[in-house]
Amino acid sequence: MRILHLDTGKGWRGGQRQVFFLHQSLLSLGIDSLAVAQERGELYRRLPDPKIPLTCRGEWDLAAAFRLARMFRQFSPDVAHAHDAHAHTLLLLASLLVRRSRPKLVVSRRVDFPIAGSRWSRWKYQSRQVGKIITVSYGIREVLIRDGISEERIRVVHSGVPIQERPREISLKVRQQLSIPPEAKIIGCVAHFADHKDHRTLLRVFQTLAEKEDNIYLLLVGDGPLYEKILAESRKMPASDRIIFTGYQEDVYPYLMNFDIFVLTSYLEGLCSSLIDSLSCGVPIVASRVGGIPELVQDGENGFLVEVGDIAGFVNAILRLLKDPLLYQTFKGNCLIRAKNFSIDSMVSKTLEIYRQL
Repeated sequence: MRILHLDTGKGWRGGQRQVFFLHQSLLSLGIDSLAVAQERGELYRRLPDPKIPLTCRGEWDLAAAFRLARMFRQFSPDVAHAHDAHAHTLLLLASLLVRRSRPKLVVSRRVDFPIAGSRWSRWKYQSRQVGKIITVSYGIREVLIRDGISEERIRVVHSGVPIQERPREISLKVRQQLSIPPEAKIIGCVAHFADHKDHRTLLRVFQTLAEKEDNIYLLLVGDGPLYEKILAESRKMPASDRIIFTGYQEDVYPYLMNFDIFVLTSYLEGLCSSLIDSLSCGVPIVASRVGGIPELVQDGENGFLVEVGDIAGFVNAILRLLKDPLLYQTFKGNCLIRAKNFSIDSMVSKTLEIYRQL
C-alpha cells in the first residue's frame, strides 16, 4: 500500500504533529508513505524521508496542483491523505488532472466550525473522489452530519501523543529559569494565540484568581497572530508580574509538567491535542464545554468542564482543585489512565484500518 500525505501548514501545530507521527509510524511498519509539505515549513524540516517539498500559495495554486498530479503519476499512491482544508482542495484539483493513477482521497477535519456555504466547499466534501472523512472528535462529526455529510462517510480518529515517562528534573530547571517560586501554584495553557482560543477570557479568570490567591502564576506557552495583543493587554493588569509568556517552544513537555492545572477557555475547539499532552503528564484540566473537549475531559474525574465565557465557573473549578489535595491527586491519577486511550499507536492503527477499507 502506498500513501501520499499533504499538509500545507507552515507552522508546527497540532495538525502538523499528527502528520509527523502518522508518517513516521507508517514507515516503521514497512508501509510506503510519502509526505508532501511546505518547503519552508516547520513540518517539512522535521519530517523523516521520504518527503517532497511543495511551494503552495493557497488552495487555488494551480502550479502546486499540477505538481501533485505529477506525483500521482510517479508515485502511484493508493491513497492520498489531505490533512487540512487547502490540501483537500489541491488534491481534488490534482485528481481532476489525471486519468490513471488517481488515488482515493482521505480528508482530515480538525475544526468544529460548519462547512463554508459556497457550492465549491460543499462539493469538496460530497465529491465521490473522497473515500472517507476523518474527524478528530465526535463533536466535529456531528457538525458535518448537520451540514449534510452522510455519517457513513465519516470516521472518528482521535489525535495521538507520545505516552511515556518524563524526567522530573527537566521541569524543575524550567521553573528556576522562569523565576517562579517553588511553592507557587501554576495554571497554564499551551495554545496558538488565535481568536477562538480566547486568551482574553483566560486573562480575566487569572486576574480574579490573583485577587484571591497571592501565590498563583499564569504560564502561557505558544505564539500566533494575537500574541503581541494579548501580551500588551496582560501588561496593563494588576497581577502582570505573575503572568509569564514563553513564546513558541519546540518541546512543551517541560513547561506542561510545571502546570498544576491546564486551563483552556476556547469558545471553539475541534479536540486540542495539547489537552492530551496534559493528560499524559498527569495534569488535571479545567476547560470549556465545547467541541471535542468533553471527549478528553471527564467532568468530575480528570478535570472540570465549564460553560464558555463563565469566568466565575472557571475560577471556582480551579480553586476547588487547588484547595482539595485528595481530589487533586485523584484527578491526577485519572489523567494518566485516560491518556492511554490517546496513544500514537491507537491513532495510527485506526487510520491504517480506514486506508485498507477504501
